[in-house]
Amino acid sequence: MGLRLKTGISKQDFKTMHGISLQEILNPQKVTLLKNLGFCAENDTHFFITTKGMLRLNTITSELVTSLK
Repeated sequence: MGLRLKTGISKQDFKTMHGISLQEILNPQKVTLLKNLGFCAENDTHFFITTKGMLRLNTITSELVTSLK
């Protein structure tokens, strides 16, 4: 999924590969919670796990997958 990489997931590449954007499939409340906890972040082009979040990557990935719309 690319989350194990420092650069994270390219939003454009994800949409190109899957035909849907990350914003359309991830639960915004879950993403906001994880951002507020400092576990993930995003910029204009990528969604990524922070250094703090890398220590909890398996749990975060599980949370994101179970929160799919």
